[in-house]
Amino acid sequence: DGFCVGTSSLNLNSIINGEQSGGSWMQSSGPSTISISGSTANFGAASVGSYVFTYTVSSPECPDDQSIATIAVRPLSNPGMNGSSTICEGTGNIDLNAIITGEDSGGAWIQASGPSSLTVSGSTVNFSSATVGVYTFTYTTSSLDCPDQTSTATVTVSAQLDAGDDGSIEICEAETTLVN
Repeated sequence: DGFCVGTSSLNLNSIINGEQSGGSWMQSSGPSTISISGSTANFGAASVGSYVFTYTVSSPECPDDQSIATIAVRPLSNPGMNGSSTICEGTGNIDLNAIITGEDSGGAWIQASGPSSLTVSGSTVNFSSATVGVYTFTYTTSSLDCPDQTSTATVTVSAQLDAGDDGSIEICEAETTLVN
């Protein structure tokens, strides 16, 4: 069995089956020491890794019997740090992975909001037909036994600059013409 790092406690009896009551739990191995009270193990400060616990039942008449519970403490996935970028209207493809930093690979991108709907293909979005405004995209990573983690890439599409239309004028020598 396994669970995510940061889980506070776990009833070790839920890992084994058919145990006789009255036994005791002891940690056999693991990357950090786990405190045990009755059948409850406190994993609040546990390091990522594999832990082994032994449940022992004893009586004066019979030999001891043991069951082993192996528990994997898994790391949270890393969606990276949020990021933002400003682009000009008409810009083509943007790689959203270039906007966030430190992310685990293998996550999935979706558009969360924006003035127009854009297609996300892997981590690439084509902004060539995007309307001016702010777009947010969510990157979600997963890890076995852990909740999904997310980060956000915000892309602001600014309007194209417009210096006006080209023009020309011809004037004759010694002629005075006012040009606005």
